[in-house]
Amino acid sequence: MNNPTTITLNSPISQKASWKHQFYLRVKSDYGDPKGEGWYNEGEPASFSVTSRVGFLIQQVFIGWSGDVETAEPKATVIMDKPKTIIAHWGTDYTQLYILLVGVAIIAAAIILVVRYKGKP
Repeated sequence: MNNPTTITLNSPISQKASWKHQFYLRVKSDYGDPKGEGWYNEGEPASFSVTSRVGFLIQQVFIGWSGDVETAEPKATVIMDKPKTIIAHWGTDYTQLYILLVGVAIIAAAIILVVRYKGKP
């Protein structure tokens, strides 16, 4: 940065600088709108989360976290005492798709039966 400033002092001054250690939390997830990645002060809690289900007919379902935190909860907290990385793991759930296919098959069978029996005298 090249932005010089001049200060004129008419008496002695005292200055104090203070620093805080900060650590970075990396939140890795392919799904679920991950939250919580960023810088945190040393010793402070860092909250992180994902949406536990993603998708409509074929859903991605949260299984758990690995890395510097291991839990099956989609929302969790960790105390920041070093840089940390957590990774979300997901599984695929086809239940909604199966329900739809069974429903369509039942409706199709009902239509076929109705058409067959209406055509008989």
